[in-house]
Amino acid sequence: MTVLVTLGRGEKRKYIASAASDTITVPIGGGAQGLNATVEDLKYIEKVLQINLTTDPVVDTSLPENISASKNAVGATIVFGAGTTVSAEFIALGY
Repeated sequence: MTVLVTLGRGEKRKYIASAASDTITVPIGGGAQGLNATVEDLKYIEKVLQINLTTDPVVDTSLPENISASKNAVGATIVFGAGTTVSAEFIALGY
């Protein structure tokens, strides 16, 4: 996890930071999978800016759904085919 950008000064300072999810392998039957990460450099996430997916093999995926953040944890649901190995990088704005 990394702070990518610092915005503002003093108490109004905000950060854009990233964090990686655990790698999962989609079970037989495929379907919706939850991906989660904790952005340790942030105390509170205001907005998820981007989700970068890495899959093996390379496959088409659905758009992320149910994107949510609570304090410094973030998650999303994405649909994959069976046997796909996937990990995600979440990029978020917060403080």
